[in-house]
Amino acid sequence: MQTLINDDEIPSVKRNKLRTSGYGGNNFTLNRETMTEIELNRLADDYSKWLASEFGFAPAEAKEAEAEEPIKSLCKFLESGEVLCNVLNKIDASLGLTPKGVSGLSEAASAAVYRENVQAFVQGCDKLGVANAQDAAEALHDHNGRGLIPCLNQVREKYEAVKRARLELAAKQAEASAKAAAAGPSSSDQGRSFKWLFITAAAAASLVAFELLRKSK
Repeated sequence: MQTLINDDEIPSVKRNKLRTSGYGGNNFTLNRETMTEIELNRLADDYSKWLASEFGFAPAEAKEAEAEEPIKSLCKFLESGEVLCNVLNKIDASLGLTPKGVSGLSEAASAAVYRENVQAFVQGCDKLGVANAQDAAEALHDHNGRGLIPCLNQVREKYEAVKRARLELAAKQAEASAKAAAAGPSSSDQGRSFKWLFITAAAAASLVAFELLRKSK
């Protein structure tokens, strides 16, 4: 996993609070109550880069967003619930989450769609065993990153675990295919090849005999 923050760089790390192994490969915990704004924004920046690199999801590129605090920009980017639902689908396609878009809708109608999408995300998190999803939903509404980060971290860990499992399975399948190719064709494959060769040769001989017979007439 890409490492942008080390646990020894976060003074508010407390080992009796929320566990995470998202940074530096070391298990540590984040105390969202004592996390400073600098730490919170650094985490938000890291998650924004992760969403962009893994899924192509990037926060708004508007100039005003560049001057905004990363955590507020991240909350605004995720508040529709659409990206969050799509990330969960990448973890487990059987969830079948279908977030709705808001193009052409009024502000009030958009807000209702946002709530529906976020609620679908919460339900998806429950099925995956991700805690703090309801806190994240409330945090998105209030643009409060302290409630979002713990849930987002667990989602990221779930995704990375599934990604590793898929890569390991693909490697095993490739290894098995390579061994099968190195071993050569099986006796049954050789038998089928010989039978096909015999049939082809017999057909060719029949055509030659037919052609000779035709010319002799």
